[in-house]
Order: sequence, then C-alpha cells, then structure tokens
Amino acid sequence: MMMAEEETRLILVRHGETTWNVERRLQGHRDVDLNEKGKQQAMCVARALQDRHVHAVYSSDLKRAHDTARHITDIHPTFSADNIVRDPALRERCLGILEGHTRMECALHFPEVIGSMGEPDFELEGGESLAEFAGRVTTALDRIAANHQGETVLVVTHGGALNVALTHILQLPFGRPRRFAISNASINEFTWHPTHGWHLETWNSVVHLQDDHAPLRHVPSNQMKKLSE
Repeated sequence: MMMAEEETRLILVRHGETTWNVERRLQGHRDVDLNEKGKQQAMCVARALQDRHVHAVYSSDLKRAHDTARHITDIHPTFSADNIVRDPALRERCLGILEGHTRMECALHFPEVIGSMGEPDFELEGGESLAEFAGRVTTALDRIAANHQGETVLVVTHGGALNVALTHILQLPFGRPRRFAISNASINEFTWHPTHGWHLETWNSVVHLQDDHAPLRHVPSNQMKKLSE
C-alpha cells in the first residue's frame, strides 16, 4: 500500500538586524552579531510564532541567524536551543573581497565586480558565484522539505538566501534586479509537495514587528511574480 504524499510547510525567517545592516556593509560569511534592535526583532518573531506547531528548527550556522533562532526557541513551548540544526548550506552568499565594505565603498573601489555579480557564472574573488550560491541554497531547502513531509519547519536564514528561495519558487531568472523587499526579521511561508512542488503562501510579513497580534498577510504567488517582473 502506497503512503499518501504530504505537504511540507516551511516558515523562513530572515535574521534580525545587525550593525552592519544599518551601515549597509556587506556581511557575506562574516560572523556579525545581532545589534540590540535585532535582538528585539527576534523576540517579536518568537512571540508571533510561539503558538505555531513546529516540528523542526534549522538555521544558518552564522551567529546572526542562529541567535535569532535561539531567541525563538527560548519561548517556544516544545523547543530549546539544543534542537536547532545549524546548517552551513543556509548561509548567506560568500562575497569574498567585498565583505566588510559598505555598498558605497564597493561601488567606488570594485565597480567591475559589482557590475558582474548578478551574472550566474561570474567568479567572485574569494567568494561564490551566483550559480554556486543558488545551487547550495535550493538544494538545502529541497532536502529539508523532503525530509519533513507532513510537517512544519522553521528555517532562519539570510536575505540573499531568501531571494534565492523566492526566485527559485517563482521560476524567475537568477541575477535579475530584485524588486521586492526582504526585511530583517520578516516571516515568509512556503509549502512544498512531492508532486506539485513549491508554492508561496506569505512574503515579507513584518506586522509582528509593530503589532504582536496582527495576522500574517497572504501574498498570492501570481501577485509576487508580477511585482518581480
């Protein structure tokens, strides 16, 4: 007798704010801590999700993502920080020579690199190509979804990884300019089905940062695709 295929729900959260976010400094694989606002944002996410039934928690192994996940699990009734699976495949894109520089500094000192970063196979010195980064993130999300059929999974990651996820799910070309927001501590929800694939449920919900009791806003996939075109 064949078992029925079941849907996986992924709740993807971008990490809370860091000082480098405020300074518009490229973080990449640099292990930057949450600032005080980022810690408060993480607690807001925790309160928004504390009544959700979550079966597993994954995070990037970088501190800003893992600490956001830790704040969430600290008040979740069924999880502790010991339950968090730290997965390096969920890291931000490695930006090599650009890491530690502000966006303005990068435009001034590395204009050719900045102009080529969106090309999928451009070899970023000391870093990852967009194709390598996208392949790493999409493989990780596909793996997590397939391993947790019928369950709800929390994944705390980075802005670049969320951009890859949405681009992958909406089947948009990688490297095109982004026209949608990815806010710190935003909540984003996707479902995955073994036969029907991925579906976007909620994108960049930040209502919990102003009102702990506000509902998540559903954004239809066709609307997000139009915004991205």
